[in-house]
Amino acid sequence: MGRRALANLAPNPRKNEYFLTDLVAVAYSEDPESVGSAPGTTDVLVGVNDRAELAVADHLLRERKRARLLDSGVTLIAPVSNQIDLDVEIGADSIVGPNCIIEAGTRIGQGCRIGPNAVIRNSTLAERVRIESSIIEDSSIGADSDVGPFSHVRGGAEIGPRVHIGNFAELRMPAWRKASGSAILATLAMPAWVPTSTSALAP
Repeated sequence: MGRRALANLAPNPRKNEYFLTDLVAVAYSEDPESVGSAPGTTDVLVGVNDRAELAVADHLLRERKRARLLDSGVTLIAPVSNQIDLDVEIGADSIVGPNCIIEAGTRIGQGCRIGPNAVIRNSTLAERVRIESSIIEDSSIGADSDVGPFSHVRGGAEIGPRVHIGNFAELRMPAWRKASGSAILATLAMPAWVPTSTSALAP
């Protein structure tokens, strides 16, 4: 059956190429019993031959990801507006607001509040972290800390627990380790600043 179907395979009229997936239709036309089936949705059959079809496939995959997060106890506000990569992990009871982008390599703990309008790339957030209208890149943030609005944490910054990073602040040093109860309210770029007690730095 396989060799006969292959011999009868014709080039695709649009692409003038041979598609092995057309073998299913050829085999079925010769012997319907030779083709099995399995339950599922039609979106698994989506082909990707151009940018438009790639966009459709990307939308379907992200839609599945959002559905899995909702089932696991994550709240998504205006879920269609959230772009969340497939390998992202978000803990239960976290809330993701509208217009958030959460990219590959990101791990978010339980009880966090993300957004609105937040971008998180390849970063780790512990439990109960709040990120409001800010960008977090290649960094880690400890439990019960908050960032923003309109701040930028990047470059491998390591933010400890219970740290407040105010608005319009930028942290871009490779090793930022903060004591508990600190507040950062300025743009900082020194290699490392390690306060020993409750402190606040203002512009």
